[in-house]
Amino acid sequence: MKILITGAAGVTGSTLVKGLKGKYQPCGLDLIPMLDLDDTITGDIADVDTMSNTTEGMDAVIHLAGCASGETP
Repeated sequence: MKILITGAAGVTGSTLVKGLKGKYQPCGLDLIPMLDLDDTITGDIADVDTMSNTTEGMDAVIHLAGCASGETP
């Protein structure tokens, strides 16, 4: 099963990616590159073309982009 995770470079997203590896095929989408994940897309979820191209062929999408990690400013 191929799963797209938006916000995969963040604290929550990267933890989820680690948990999914081995059982599923995680694909990460974020504004910054993710060196520890083989299948990554650097892009913005606000870009319609990026989202349309990225979600093609995915079995599921887990949207975590913009989720707070609990840090205070």
